[in-house]
Amino acid sequence: MVDYGTIVSVKVDSFLGSVDQYVIVDVQLTDDQDTVSCLWLPGAGRQQYPWKGDLVSLVFANQNWGIAVAASDHIAVDVAQGEQKLYSYDESRAIKAFINLLADGTLEFNGNSGNLVRWSELQTVFDNFWAAVDAAIGAGLGATLPTTAAMTAYTPFSQLVSTDIISAKATKLKIGPEA
Repeated sequence: MVDYGTIVSVKVDSFLGSVDQYVIVDVQLTDDQDTVSCLWLPGAGRQQYPWKGDLVSLVFANQNWGIAVAASDHIAVDVAQGEQKLYSYDESRAIKAFINLLADGTLEFNGNSGNLVRWSELQTVFDNFWAAVDAAIGAGLGATLPTTAAMTAYTPFSQLVSTDIISAKATKLKIGPEA
């Protein structure tokens, strides 16, 4: 039997005598006032703790055992065909964090107002910048102070200023090559 209902309470507990802990939802059926306790089933490999008021589909194996599968969290759909959105939300149904998986291959983390930076490419730009600065300063010194002593006394600018950006390197978030 399949039915629909609204979650009226949520808890983490054992289910049907199991030693494992599960999310258990009490669901008020839509066609009457009955409330049933069911195992919340977001899918293997995912954890989710739904809010009261979320709409669920109920699948009953028998009178004593059923599962609840998410049907609606009452948040408007804002993705295009072929796209997905993963998000967390608060009790007022405001999305708090999200990842959009767009059809063009773009991943958006909490919006599209910023960009990720490829650390190795940024380090290369800094290295090339300081090499160009050193070349320009060296050429200028060579033109104004043509003595060998002045050129040997010159310390390259890149040795005086540090642009080590290794502490900014994110090692837990990886991105692949651009298409």
